[in-house]
Amino acid sequence: MPDYKLTQFDWSPRWYITWADGRRSRRASTGTTNREQAQQVLAAFIIERGSTDETTPDKVSISSVLNDYYDGYACRLPSKDVTLPIIRQLEQHYGVATVSVLTGPTGHKSFEDRCRKNGLKPSTINRRRAVLRAALHHAYKNGRLQFVPYVPTLQEGPPRPHFLSRAQAARLLWAARRLPHIALFIRIALRTGARHSAILQLTWDRVDLARGVVDFRLPGVEHRKKKRAVRPIPLRLLATLRRQARRATTGYVITWKEQPVKSVKKAFRTLRKETGLPVSAHVLKHTAVTWGLQQTTVYEMSQLTATSTKTLERVYAKAEVEHLRDAAERAAAGGARNSRATSHQPAQPAGAAKAAQIIENTGRVVGAGEGIRTLDPDLGKVVLYP
Repeated sequence: MPDYKLTQFDWSPRWYITWADGRRSRRASTGTTNREQAQQVLAAFIIERGSTDETTPDKVSISSVLNDYYDGYACRLPSKDVTLPIIRQLEQHYGVATVSVLTGPTGHKSFEDRCRKNGLKPSTINRRRAVLRAALHHAYKNGRLQFVPYVPTLQEGPPRPHFLSRAQAARLLWAARRLPHIALFIRIALRTGARHSAILQLTWDRVDLARGVVDFRLPGVEHRKKKRAVRPIPLRLLATLRRQARRATTGYVITWKEQPVKSVKKAFRTLRKETGLPVSAHVLKHTAVTWGLQQTTVYEMSQLTATSTKTLERVYAKAEVEHLRDAAERAAAGGARNSRATSHQPAQPAGAAKAAQIIENTGRVVGAGEGIRTLDPDLGKVVLYP
C-alpha cells in the first residue's frame, strides 16, 4: 500500500493527500484548510483505497467517477452549469455500471445509439463523451483507477455556422423591444461576439465606460478553453451601456426584475416563434464574427473575440472566401495582357528612370564596375554612374 500523508503547498491553503505511484507522485485534495478535518478525510481515503483491487475498473462505478470529478474539479469551472446536466445524463444511462463496461465494445455504442435516437448530432455526443473522458482521467490522476479506458470520438461533419443578415438582426431587435434585458443582450452579442455565458456573467465593475473597455473574464478564474476577451467597446454600444449604467440597480449588466439572468433559452424560443428566424444565443456570436471578418483580419477578430485563428479559419472559412472576392479580382487582373497590366503600373521615379537609361546605354549594372559613386536622392541610395 502506498504511504499516504498530508501535505500543504504554498499555492493553496488546503491540505492535500500525497503518495507515490511508482516513480510518479500523486495528490488528492481534502477540500479543507483545517488539519483535524483533513486527518479524518485521510483516514477515510486510506480505508477506501486500502485494497489495490478497488482501483480496478470492475470495482469502481461510473457514477462515483463522474461525481468525484464534479465535486473535486468541475464545480469550480465557468462551465459547471453545462457540465452538471451532462453528468446527470451519463448517470441516467450507465446507472450502477462499473468502469469495466467502457472497456467492452458495447459500452460506448449503447450510449451513442441512445443519443442518436434522441436526435443528437455527433458534435453533441462528443461533448458528452469529453466530460466522461475528463472524469476518467481525474479518477486516474487521484489514484482511483489503475488505467483510463479508451473513449472514442465520432467523426463530425464540416461546420456550418448560421448567421443573420443586417435586416434579420433589425427584425430580431424589434421583436425584443418588449424585453429590454434581451434587447441589451442581443446588442452586446452582436457588437462584441462574446459567448452568451460571458455576457450573462458580466458585471458593471468590469465595464470601464470612461476608457471604453470591457473585460469579459471572471475574476480569479482561469479560462482555459473557452477564453474570454478584454476588448474595446464599439462607440454605438458604448452609448447604450452608458444609458443602461445610469439606470442600473444591481451589479450585473443583464438583469430582469433586479435579478441576474441565468439563461436566455426561453426568451429565444419566443423570439424564434415571433420572427421565424433560426436564431439562438450562439448564432449571435456567429453573426458578429462573420460581420467582423468582412471588415477586419482573422488575427484582429481572434483578439477581439478570444477565439483562436485556427477555429476562425475552420468554422468561418465561407465568410473568409467572400471577404477575399475583391482580392481574387485584383489578383486575376494581374494576369491580363502585358499592355493592359503595364497601364496600371505606377510611374517610375526619376532616379530609377535615370538608372535604367544608364544600364541600357552602357550595359553596366548600377552599383557595379568602375565609375563615380553618387548618392541619388530620387533612389535613396548610392549608385555608380559611368
